[in-house]
Amino acid sequence: MATEIFSDLFDGENEAFEWFYFLALALILAFGTIQTTGTALDTDRPVVSVISCSMYPVYNVGDILVVEGRDYENIETGDIAIYQVPDRIDFTVNGQGYTLEENSPDHNTSVNTSIGEVSLLEVKPDLNNGNDQALLRIDSRDVKVSEKSSEVRGMDIDRISGQPVPIVHRVISKSEDSLETKGDANSRQLDFESDVRPFQIHGTAMFKIPRIGAVKLIVMDLVGYQGDKPLVLDNMRTCSP
Repeated sequence: MATEIFSDLFDGENEAFEWFYFLALALILAFGTIQTTGTALDTDRPVVSVISCSMYPVYNVGDILVVEGRDYENIETGDIAIYQVPDRIDFTVNGQGYTLEENSPDHNTSVNTSIGEVSLLEVKPDLNNGNDQALLRIDSRDVKVSEKSSEVRGMDIDRISGQPVPIVHRVISKSEDSLETKGDANSRQLDFESDVRPFQIHGTAMFKIPRIGAVKLIVMDLVGYQGDKPLVLDNMRTCSP
């Protein structure tokens, strides 16, 4: 009986119900609101949305991926890893090198230098021009710096990195304490892909649900990507070779 009811609902004539059903499903999956899903899959990110063409044709923009948490030793070359790129800045002050990085077991988000205590407050990736920016606090003064310029006397910026959404790329190499990844459709690795450490990794892709992640991307566009720079709807294009 139930099978017959659902067959009638999805027979192509009940368009309103189909739209409602898939919209509700998309919202639930796109925003990962079911906590038990993360518990069952052993990850804090049970679902993610694909927002670029870097893994085309395996994944398209708007696909939803279901993520399985895996111990680092069980991740293999060829797996598709889902991981976070933490906010990070490498810089020198009067010839002395420093690294600040959020949520890292190896680095802190503040350090004492010859120009004062430097703290990392925020990283703003520049998706268009590749000139990532960071907001620092030097003692009690907030200062904006970028990879191409620093107005702080004695400070040189070596590298700024960070991404507001998880990366979905293939594992191409693995060592005892880090992975290397690359997008299938990318011609080269990105800077942060040569040293992906276990604490960054949410898990690996189990399977995809095609295109319903576009709901999340539309909402991201409406509220403003990264809070101040909206995505353009062209970012939801269908990828092509």
